Amino acid sequence: MMADVVGKRTQPEEIVFMNGLTVNLHLLLVIVAYMPKVLLFPWLSWDTNHTHADRKRAVLGRRGHWSLTHKVFTPKGEHLLREEDILELIENEGDTIAVLLLPGIQYYTGQRFNVKRLTDAARSKGCLVLWDMAHAVCNVELKLNEWGVDLAVWCTYKYMNSGPGSMGVAFVSSAFRKTNPQLPALRGWWGNHPKTKFVMRPQFDPCPSADVFKLSNSSPLLVGPIMATLEMFKEIKESDRLRKQFLLTGYLEFLLTEELGASHDISDSTRPFHILSPDDPSQRGSQLSIHLAAQPHITHQELQRRGVLCDLRMPS
Repeated sequence: MMADVVGKRTQPEEIVFMNGLTVNLHLLLVIVAYMPKVLLFPWLSWDTNHTHADRKRAVLGRRGHWSLTHKVFTPKGEHLLREEDILELIENEGDTIAVLLLPGIQYYTGQRFNVKRLTDAARSKGCLVLWDMAHAVCNVELKLNEWGVDLAVWCTYKYMNSGPGSMGVAFVSSAFRKTNPQLPALRGWWGNHPKTKFVMRPQFDPCPSADVFKLSNSSPLLVGPIMATLEMFKEIKESDRLRKQFLLTGYLEFLLTEELGASHDISDSTRPFHILSPDDPSQRGSQLSIHLAAQPHITHQELQRRGVLCDLRMPS
């Protein structure tokens, strides 16, 4: 069922439920850890992306194999990343880049990226892309195989409604596994072939699916909420769900702008608050990020007192 959520051509053997998002990022980044190139990712990335990337540099940099590059910034006075800047960097420096760590949707602003366009550009320069789909899965339509994605990771507690601390998911395309038979770099007993797992051979006998990346058994208690969500999604046509999300987000945007005076123009200081998310619905999902002119923690407290749950990100 998870495969259906991330693309009609996605096969179940390309999906693996395991660990948490950050652990899975570590496991997949080890694939390219010894390539003598650099890692590129947008500056406005989720903090865990910076953290684990910094650790990879700290651990592997001592061996002279890896450097880390923070090169994609939002232009001065703007709050959205320009896709053209990423494409330009790939074109100019792609020969030195091993892997791009990119978000399907940027967590801070809700900005959506053209996955196929960026993946194709990276592949043309020999770069691998690891997609962080934590804020994209079940939020926007995904077609991982159709878009040529090799690697992707996501969590299940946001739009998959499975609760804090729920299990992470990774996508490893069949094509990528076939061309990289030495994977995974880090191996565990649970990644052995199901038919020989309990034979306890001294040699690793790789599972013929993305389950080869599993290090240990998954908790049934963590699988349950995910199954409940996927069963509900299976009952509803994705097109109907996405249409409802589109209408609800648009209606909220209408209320914020027409009833409460919000604006997408952050330079307009006459407005009480601004919407950071793109005003073009095709460039976002169901997220609207609000930039507050007044002290945000006060508004946050008052909304919570009225039963409205919000996600506060400093400074505003």
